[in-house]
Amino acid sequence: MSTILENGLPYDFPLELINEIISCNPDDIAFLRSASLVSKIWRAAALRYLFSEASFLCKNDFVRWGLICTSLPHVAQYVRKVVVDLGGTWRLQERATSAPTGFIARAIEAAPYYTYKDTLSPALDCKFPKPSDFDVVLPTMTNATSLDWTMPSTKDGFDLTAANTTRFLTSFPNITDLSYSSHLQVPPVFHAQFMSFFHNLHKCTFSMWGISNSDPLYVYAAHESRISISQLEEIWFEECELGSMDWLLDYVLNNSPSPIRIRKVSWDFEDPPFSSNGFARLLRMAHGTLEELCFGPPYTPNDLEGYEAPPFGLNVLPVLQILSLRTLHISTQSDRLMQWLNSIVAVFPSCPCLQRLEFTFYLAESRDIDNVFAFRFLDWNSLLENRYPSLKVLAFEMMMEDEDDFDIAERQRLETIIRQETEMVNSDKFVMRWSPAR
Repeated sequence: MSTILENGLPYDFPLELINEIISCNPDDIAFLRSASLVSKIWRAAALRYLFSEASFLCKNDFVRWGLICTSLPHVAQYVRKVVVDLGGTWRLQERATSAPTGFIARAIEAAPYYTYKDTLSPALDCKFPKPSDFDVVLPTMTNATSLDWTMPSTKDGFDLTAANTTRFLTSFPNITDLSYSSHLQVPPVFHAQFMSFFHNLHKCTFSMWGISNSDPLYVYAAHESRISISQLEEIWFEECELGSMDWLLDYVLNNSPSPIRIRKVSWDFEDPPFSSNGFARLLRMAHGTLEELCFGPPYTPNDLEGYEAPPFGLNVLPVLQILSLRTLHISTQSDRLMQWLNSIVAVFPSCPCLQRLEFTFYLAESRDIDNVFAFRFLDWNSLLENRYPSLKVLAFEMMMEDEDDFDIAERQRLETIIRQETEMVNSDKFVMRWSPAR
């Protein structure tokens, strides 16, 4: 029977209703702290959100989570996301200035762990993690499905084969969504070894700089383990150095003992993560399952000149449904860019199931569009009728520094030009939108 408060309202509602209330505020730490103090039933519901993320951003975090899991072993089952930042970046600064000292201690009732709260304040001892910190013994967090991992900025003593590192990584056996960032100057096989710890990946996001083909301080035997990626469906790339992801083809995709079923590949704004040959190899590996592809040219004119049209070696991408070309910075390199785009489209495989074709242009001024379509860079009749016979949407996105850069009359004029050049003056397939730079 629920206890009745002075105003006549019960504070122990049915568990289903309490869960619904708390689920509406999953990121509000102050609310979750307060809810956890109402009663045991509210406490149980709030704990699932208070401990939904395990962050390892500094030395104390490893000690803290070891103590939490020792004192409250059931907490491990609440963890859904794990964040490991070995470089001590902005996330540590953000937490040190905004998170209340010992907020976990005040979130739930007294337990043995809380006697340590004063000595484990993140604001007092924010030392960056070291390899020895992985000595902490964690229970297996079977419900953790997301891992955001940032490698250290230097490779001092960090060894993926060390027993403590291996034990730490195997505490998260069911990771399906991996975000991996590294600026280490290490051989590519190092990154492949990291990925070999995870056998249930569905989605990977990479930020990659500093690949080195040889490094006397990091000598690894040939990578003989075969990484099973049969469930990998999406690969995203953010802020990657040109050609920095070819290792993914050589050491992971090419060595997979099971068929590759990649459905989506995407990069935008930054340089291509693959070399020209690497991009072509990727499409050949995934051609039978690839449904969505978003790619673009190198950002700088010099890189663009050396980035030739990939030798795709394919006649058809049988199930591709969405093809996006982004971001085309025509303000600085319109002639070279249009020549590159024309050469890409000329050799790109036909796509009989393609439903949507998108182009994203970055504009500095309206005359950029006049210059582009004066170049007549594509044979639209051949492209739409012969190469993409099932096309339903031809979309153009125009990105500006500021959303007020072009008035309505100018936007209408440019849209008319594009409709005429694409021979879609009255077509309901044509879509055009304007947006500020992201």
